[in-house]
Amino acid sequence: MDNTVNLLVIDDDDVVAEMVELAMRKVPGSYRVVAACDGLEALRILRGQSDHKVSPPLIILLDINMPQMNGFEFLAEVRRDREVAQADVFMLTSSDAPRDLRMAYEGHVAGFVHKPRSGEGFTRLSALLRSYADVITDRDGT
Repeated sequence: MDNTVNLLVIDDDDVVAEMVELAMRKVPGSYRVVAACDGLEALRILRGQSDHKVSPPLIILLDINMPQMNGFEFLAEVRRDREVAQADVFMLTSSDAPRDLRMAYEGHVAGFVHKPRSGEGFTRLSALLRSYADVITDRDGT
């Protein structure tokens, strides 16, 4: 049985996915990071319409401000799609606007995390993701 946790990083800054991947290499467990530059590409990945495949256990890290389809538009679409509606989503953003926080939790996100600015910040993020991955793999029986 494959115990790999898939992390789908949706952000128009490809450095974020690279930093998440580097940070996850330092924590116990098996993680695979897949990057999408916007919500449209992420939907194609989730729906199997891309060369990149992701499957549960899955954690989505979602930026708010992106071209094509922003984070809130993506979140609304995911919550309407029966196949992926239960996805575990963390908003990973530089926004600290109260409206963004409220909208994120109205979309049933697992958390609202400020985008790290340093390697140390990504190390803290990897610890959070590892803890959450432990919960969802126990929940899903994987």
